[in-house]
Amino acid sequence: MWTIGVRWWRKRLAHDRCYFVAGECIRAAQVIEAADDADALAKANELILRSDFLSIEVWQRTCFVGRHAIAPDVKVISGRGAA
Repeated sequence: MWTIGVRWWRKRLAHDRCYFVAGECIRAAQVIEAADDADALAKANELILRSDFLSIEVWQRTCFVGRHAIAPDVKVISGRGAA
């Protein structure tokens, strides 16, 4: 028996991959969910500030979204557990 009712649609979040880069090599990766490219870059910025890496690239499948790099003398770690 099938029930006919209202379908609730929600906007699907994209699965982006953040690659932590050291030099020219990928050292780590993390999958994030983001509503759009700006949201993905904002989340990547939060990730890089909490990591030991100085550069991060954001990709959505084979599409390059952006890269964020931090100068080593400017890096500030904030949030819970920061000294």
